[in-house]
Amino acid sequence: MNEKPERQERTQRQIILGLAAGLLITSLLAVAAWSQRNDAPRQREAAQATAVSEANARATAQAEAEAQRNAAVREAGMRATAQAEAEAQRTLAQALQMVATGQLVSDRIPQGPLIGTLLGVEALQRGGPLLEADQLVRRGLALLPTEVTRMTHNGPVTAVAFSPDGRFAVSVGGLTAQVWEAATGHEVARLTHDSEVTAIAFSPDGRFAVSVGGLTAQVWEAATGHEVARLTHDSEVTAVAFSPDGQYVVSGSGDGTARVWEAASGREVARMTHDRWVTAVAFSPDGRSVVSGSSDDTARVWWWRPEDLIAEACRRLPRNLMWDEWQRYVGPEVPYHATCPGKP
Repeated sequence: MNEKPERQERTQRQIILGLAAGLLITSLLAVAAWSQRNDAPRQREAAQATAVSEANARATAQAEAEAQRNAAVREAGMRATAQAEAEAQRTLAQALQMVATGQLVSDRIPQGPLIGTLLGVEALQRGGPLLEADQLVRRGLALLPTEVTRMTHNGPVTAVAFSPDGRFAVSVGGLTAQVWEAATGHEVARLTHDSEVTAIAFSPDGRFAVSVGGLTAQVWEAATGHEVARLTHDSEVTAVAFSPDGQYVVSGSGDGTARVWEAASGREVARMTHDRWVTAVAFSPDGRSVVSGSSDDTARVWWWRPEDLIAEACRRLPRNLMWDEWQRYVGPEVPYHATCPGKP
């Protein structure tokens, strides 16, 4: 009877011990879980603090490196500026030395003006605007010849002219007019008359030249010397001029006339008459009229274009032809009409 209660008692103790052990393990696990939950934020904060510290360290290192680079750049700039200033001072000293040498030799040796001027030019090229060099060059230029090119004739030169673009120069001597490249003095063409050439002129576009010799004015292609037209008066030609568009030439003569010609064909298109020699002629800037001067003590302005001559004539005429006058002088084959509209 006693063994049964003892077994029950042992069983109860074992159960109690098991429950106590389970409760202890559960408690330990709960404590461990709680500890882990509390440690996680601290670990995150510690990791974040470490990351911030490392980032700050990198930023500080970068700033120090940038400062070092900037300092190096400033130092290099200062060295370059100092070098440039030193080079400028050396260049200026060289320029001033050249000027001093140029001033010294200019008056002492035969080639002094040439050498001195060259030294002045070199000083200006090296030193920039430099008054001493400026004055040395100007002094040299005053002593040096100003000739650019020289064109030689076989006799006296009596007339000269430039083409409008400055490319060609023409000079007259004896029976010839010679066309030259102005910059080189190279002869381009030779224009030969039968009589002594006394005057020469270029067309406004420089394509043609007109020369005067004896009874004729001759139109030439300036670049080739090819004769284009020959304009003949009854007495010596004294003056010529081109119209502003280059299509016409006006000439004056000892025969008392000023005549307008087509430059390309030599066809006479107008003739104005003085009482004595015509000694000067010119076109107006718009080409509509001609002025001529004469030894008859007059200068006269003329309409020469057909349309202007027609307008002037109709302005001054009192009436048109009558019908019977038309029949007699014009003829029935041409229908009668008013030659000057608006006139009776």
